[in-house]
Amino acid sequence: MRTLCVTKHARNIAAIMLAIAASIGTTALGQSFTPPAAATFSSTMPYSDLVQSQALATDSSGDIFFSRPASGILAEKPASGGAEIILYTAPSGSGGYPKGVAANDTYAYLTDYSGHLWQVPIGGGTATDILSTCGSIDNGYLGTQDVATDGLGNVFVAGNNETTLFKITQAGACSTVGGITLDANSHVAADAAGDLAYSTAGVLYSMPAGATASVAVPGTFNTIIGLRSDASGDVFVTTYSGIIEVPFISGTLDGTRAFTVLTASSQNDVAVSPNGVLLTTDGTNIFRNVLGAIRYGSTAVGIKSSVQTVSVIFNSAQVLTGIRYAAGTGSSTEIVSAGSGSCAIGQSYVAGSSCTLDLTFTPQSIGARNGAVVLSSAAGVIGTVAVAGQGSGAGLVLDPGTQTNVGSAWQSPSGIAVGASGELLVADKTAGTVSYFAPGSTTAVVIASGLTQPTAVALASDGTAYIETATGTVIQVPYNGTAYAAPAAIATGLKSPGAIAIGPGGSLYVANSGAGTVVRYPNQSGTRNFSASSIVGSGFKAPAGIAFDASGSLYVADSTAGSISKITGTTASVIAAGLTSPNAVAVDDSGSLYVLSAGSATILRIPFTGGSYGSNSATSLGVGLTSLASFAADSAGNLYVADSGAPAVAAIRRTAGLLNLGRINVGSSSSAQSLSLSNDGDLSLALGSPLFTTSGNTTDFAVSTSSANACASGGTLVTGATCAVSGIFTPTAVGTRTETLTFNTQATNATAIAGAFTGTGINLPKTTLSLTINPSGTVPYGTTVTATAVVGAPAGSTSAPTGSVTFLVNGTTYKVVTLVNGTASASITGLAAGNNTIDASYSGDATYAASSGVTQSIVVTLAPTTTTFTSSITSATPVAPGTSVTLTATVLASVTGAKPTGTVNFVSNGTTLVSAVVNSSTGVATVTTTALPAGVYAIAAVYGGDSGFAPSTSAAISVAIRVQQFDIGNAPSALNVSAPGSVTTSFSIIPIGGYVGGVDIACSGLPANTQCTFLPATLAFSGTATPQTVQLIITTYTPAPTTVAWVMPFGMLLMIGMARRRKALGVMRSFGTLALLLSIGTALLAINGCAGTSSPTPKGTSNVTVTLTGTPNGSTTIPANGTGNIVKTISLTLTVQ
Repeated sequence: MRTLCVTKHARNIAAIMLAIAASIGTTALGQSFTPPAAATFSSTMPYSDLVQSQALATDSSGDIFFSRPASGILAEKPASGGAEIILYTAPSGSGGYPKGVAANDTYAYLTDYSGHLWQVPIGGGTATDILSTCGSIDNGYLGTQDVATDGLGNVFVAGNNETTLFKITQAGACSTVGGITLDANSHVAADAAGDLAYSTAGVLYSMPAGATASVAVPGTFNTIIGLRSDASGDVFVTTYSGIIEVPFISGTLDGTRAFTVLTASSQNDVAVSPNGVLLTTDGTNIFRNVLGAIRYGSTAVGIKSSVQTVSVIFNSAQVLTGIRYAAGTGSSTEIVSAGSGSCAIGQSYVAGSSCTLDLTFTPQSIGARNGAVVLSSAAGVIGTVAVAGQGSGAGLVLDPGTQTNVGSAWQSPSGIAVGASGELLVADKTAGTVSYFAPGSTTAVVIASGLTQPTAVALASDGTAYIETATGTVIQVPYNGTAYAAPAAIATGLKSPGAIAIGPGGSLYVANSGAGTVVRYPNQSGTRNFSASSIVGSGFKAPAGIAFDASGSLYVADSTAGSISKITGTTASVIAAGLTSPNAVAVDDSGSLYVLSAGSATILRIPFTGGSYGSNSATSLGVGLTSLASFAADSAGNLYVADSGAPAVAAIRRTAGLLNLGRINVGSSSSAQSLSLSNDGDLSLALGSPLFTTSGNTTDFAVSTSSANACASGGTLVTGATCAVSGIFTPTAVGTRTETLTFNTQATNATAIAGAFTGTGINLPKTTLSLTINPSGTVPYGTTVTATAVVGAPAGSTSAPTGSVTFLVNGTTYKVVTLVNGTASASITGLAAGNNTIDASYSGDATYAASSGVTQSIVVTLAPTTTTFTSSITSATPVAPGTSVTLTATVLASVTGAKPTGTVNFVSNGTTLVSAVVNSSTGVATVTTTALPAGVYAIAAVYGGDSGFAPSTSAAISVAIRVQQFDIGNAPSALNVSAPGSVTTSFSIIPIGGYVGGVDIACSGLPANTQCTFLPATLAFSGTATPQTVQLIITTYTPAPTTVAWVMPFGMLLMIGMARRRKALGVMRSFGTLALLLSIGTALLAINGCAGTSSPTPKGTSNVTVTLTGTPNGSTTIPANGTGNIVKTISLTLTVQ
């Protein structure tokens, strides 16, 4: 056990510093940041397919935008992965190559050497050169160099040949920014609030939003070749020797605190993603640089990962005296040196030099396995890298777990945190203290006192403690490897904050309940920057609890909204709703949730199985607790609770289950109760055969796996699922009797996992228990059932039984209720459809023996559902194969206390095309696919039902997935025309599947002296779904009798002319001329259905065919008449009257 040193002197200093902090106020403390003496980062190259990348930018979703100068391409790499999207191809050559790139959430911007500023819609559309709006200012000439966007919709442009910085507003108005002078190599950056930074003649300047003049930023930079701001205003300066961060503190850039974050001489540009990751390009690839942190992917427990490298940059001269591989306040055996790094203890490093740490990760348990590597000099900690990893495997936890108290003399425990080594931090709101418990210890060491209402605590992977107070202050208690130093306030101004937590990347998160936000203080190169806070997520009402899963997703408990949200990257979704004032949340490696409602006496476990949250099968954890203020969970599944009502702090060891079957008279039997076994890992759990071995008082207990939801020897328990082992206690002797079950599984969350049934054999007066339920018999799903137990003493007794009653549902503990005047009641919700049993068991007390009531049965019928269905396409607008289609089903039910879960299948003709999981909080199941088969067919959404809700099927929607072609609409079938005379009709050509190409139209089968005309005769389609209308005009006439007479002599003259020239012309030219003349003659004759007659169009009926010839060619170029590979016809009857 580690001995922790916290001196009385340090605590006295802390009290003085906190008093000073209270007098300083928000401004000074809210801007706390000390640059690291040794900055750390890890670098990967996930985008090696993006060759020739140059200028970079990101939007608020983390999408990456970059240019390819050689091809003139502006491209996007989606944050969610997937193929590169080409947004625009700019003109190249003659100085038109692309250069600067910027982006907001609507447009990407690209400058080039020809003086253009291209505004390109991210969602698709036409690129526009918006620099034309500045023509009246720059006299029509601007050689654009760099571009930046702020969070207000403004675009800023620096030029190659201009000294002025131009600003173009969201409305398109162009103006110059006063007080700024640029040169041919200037660069510009802007943050979300409109603060500007720019470079001129190698000097960095700052112009905060609202300022009318810029100021030079102290510092010397080795040739500035790029600038980029993050959302908080920190500026990253790209130079030939590396990338330097200049913090934005107290409203301006502070060059005195600038420090190098990346050393690379080949970086062309840098962009900052929303989570603080730096994206850089060397002209060939894009690199992902994580400042102050490194992450290992999911790694099987016990398996060593590949080596990863952390780079260390020394910003001042240092002698490295220590490298600590930390797991909280303990030493990590999972994150170790690979032995190949260049950083060496005892080595001297000058400013600007660097070294490397090569690390491996070997998880020893499942879930989040976070740690840190801490670098020290004689003066103390100089650098830190947070290390995050996930142990992959099956887990096993048992409920109820073994529950013990931690510490004593609590006044009002309010916040609790568990560290990577199992150490605990506990805040006592009334006492104004924070106490530390070493792993496995129940002895408290106070590390901070004299605090004003501490409400929450967090423990970083390097052992640093963070404290949150009700007054909106964040306090840091540094840890040097052996002792905690004096606390110091580092941030203020928060509004009624709730929870506080450290993310896997080392950033600090605060649930700022009063403001309805979650605040992030980033880990920048190993130091948390409290001057660069940002908001994570949106739409919260009163976020009270926050937690992270092993992959880094953030979970937020919104007390007022009664919901739990999950944030992955920049995508947020509500995953549980209808909760009662949730103020704390945790998540295990299976994805199952643990939720604490304000003032509740238990913690609610919501299982995550089959891709869905089983809100309807939630269970309560914790026994004998009163009013919980907060709780924490370790990666093994154990829980730690701060019970402000008791007051007490309890540890619930769920790797060692313990079920007390009560005080039973010798020879009598208890009712059957069950230990619940749950898989809290990310892989399925194989159950051994036999499932367990027993020891202890085995003759006093009848253990069975034949009850409802029983665990099967040799079976499998999928991730998140639960099964049960039941026990009946029949004591053979007076005293405590226990039988221990050691389980035979491959669970990796603990070395040995066991559960025990225990009870006390007594010889005391018997009691009776009368159990009733209301309603009873058969009820619809979602009905709340009230169970009431009345415990009676034997006749002649002078006192009423005391103690508690355990209510069981299907043999598993549902709730423990204290007797009041011999009566206890419980409201039971979430009963599954089918037959259910409800039992009650009295625990007994010092005077009376335990007793059980008669089992009550209740039948729950499935609740009816209605499924509605929408599709992003219908048969009215056919699309091409491979088109992205979104199918959305909503499952509705009249039940108010539960929501449908399970799966919706999207079915056509009995075949499931795709499936989607129903969101348990909204009832919505949605899927986006590009794999729908070609054809015209109907799709229906089929909800399969769950344990409480009946299946249902939606109305069908017809869709059309067709290759590129066209259809004919409103085609005429019969026309009447007078002779002479004309008739006009129209029809439409409907493009299908994004048809691109031309369509030519002709007719045949006309009677003599009849012609048809099409307006237009040739059409072009460019991929839109808009039909085009064609007019068909059929004209009958009587030709003049001289038509042939004058044509033929003219033809003969042409022939004579050809003969006279024959000697002068070659044979081939003669035949060419002949063909031309014959064509002319034919054209003159082809005006008529039958030339050379003066008869009118004959009366009667003809069968006319209109032929449409289309050539899909991938472009809008019209093909030559008569070619193509799509031919469609209209057959109509023409009657001449």
